[in-house]
Amino acid sequence: MLLSPELDPQNKEAIEAAMNADWEKAVNLNLALLKKYPKDIGTLNRLALSYFESGSLNKSKATYKKVLKLDPYNSIATKNLHRLSTLRAADLEKNSSTPLSPELFLEEPGKTKVVALEDLAMNRILARLRTGDILTLNTKRDEVILSNREDERIGKLPKIWSKKIATVQKAGSKFSAIVKAVKQLNSDGYGVDVLIRETQRGSKVTQAIFPSEIDFVSFVKEDTLSLLTQPSLTTSDEEEAILKKKSPESTSLETLREQEAAEEDEENE
Repeated sequence: MLLSPELDPQNKEAIEAAMNADWEKAVNLNLALLKKYPKDIGTLNRLALSYFESGSLNKSKATYKKVLKLDPYNSIATKNLHRLSTLRAADLEKNSSTPLSPELFLEEPGKTKVVALEDLAMNRILARLRTGDILTLNTKRDEVILSNREDERIGKLPKIWSKKIATVQKAGSKFSAIVKAVKQLNSDGYGVDVLIRETQRGSKVTQAIFPSEIDFVSFVKEDTLSLLTQPSLTTSDEEEAILKKKSPESTSLETLREQEAAEEDEENE
C-alpha cells in the first residue's frame, strides 16, 4: 500500500536537505517523490523552490506552472511565479544559499522585535531577498536604513523604532537584523518583515526598548516548510501605548535624549 507523501521517509529527507541548503539533493529527492506522487502539490512546490535555489529559473517556473494547473489558486506558486518574473539568472548568483538555523528566528522577550520595513527598494532588489538574509543597520541621525550584503538599500525602520534604536546606539547598544519574511502584497509590490535583535545593551541603557509582551516562538523558513500563517504584528498605536507605561525605569530613554539635547546645546554655545 502506497504511503501518503507526508508519511514517506523521503519527504522528511527532502525537507531536511532544503533546510541544509543541499539543493542538488533536494531536487533529486523531490523528483523521486514525484514518481510516486505525481500530483502532490507540496512536493511540486518544494521541487520548484529547489530548482530556484539551484539557479535553474526555467525549471522552477515550469514546475510552479504545473502546480497552478493542478491548483489554480495555490498562493505559494502564484507568489513565486510573480517573484521569478522579476529575476534574471545573474541575480541569483549574488545570493548563494547557506543553511538556516531555526535559532536565528528565535524571538526573545525584550530583546527582539519583528518590524515591517518602510520606503522599500525596487521590486527587482526585493525579489532577491531570502528568509534568513542578514541585513546591516545604518543609522543617520534618527533614521535607520537597512542594506543587504551588496550594500543595496532595502528599506528603513518606522520612525518610532528608528528614533529609539538610534538613541540607544549612541549609548552603546548594538543590534543585528535578518529577513523574516518577504511577502507579495499585490501585483505591484512586496512587503518585508525583519527581525531586529539587541545583541549588546549599552551600560547607560537601563530598560529594554522592545515590548516584552510577546510569545517565545521560533520560526523556520516559510517556503521550505510551506508555513502560510504568520503571527499578527502589534500596531504602532499599541506599541506606543505599551512603551509609555510607567515603571521605575520608564524614563531612561527620555533621559538619554535630554542628555544628548543638553550636550548639543553646550556645543552650540
